[in-house]
Amino acid sequence: MKLTALFTNLKVSKKLLLGFAVVICIMLVVMFSAIMGLRNIQDRVLKSDLSADLINSLTDARLNRQAYEYTGDNNFLIKNAVAMEAMMKTAPEMRALTWGEQGGRHLTRIENALSRYGEDRKAFVGAKTQKLQTGKILD
Repeated sequence: MKLTALFTNLKVSKKLLLGFAVVICIMLVVMFSAIMGLRNIQDRVLKSDLSADLINSLTDARLNRQAYEYTGDNNFLIKNAVAMEAMMKTAPEMRALTWGEQGGRHLTRIENALSRYGEDRKAFVGAKTQKLQTGKILD
């Protein structure tokens, strides 16, 4: 009862001031909430962009590796190397972001696969080169 009595005893100017102060506080809370939501959205958009870049580079690397495998054209091998280099640049950018437990595990698998791919690629190119040389000898 004391609170309502205190409020009724206030002058109109103080009641208006108190009302506007409450409205401003509510606006600040809403603004802070909106800013936090936008930052969260911005983080997710950046993660999506980097993930899309990684997937596009992976697709380019696969297509160029297969094209090299079927044609033996070194231009495809160069394009494969460019795509792999793009993936190797994207992975550290992704690591700099905050990921959940599952996303972190996937990112670690990607980084491990990228580091192993260099050795596997050398073996593949060596075997393909040997196959092409053997084919030339037999022709």
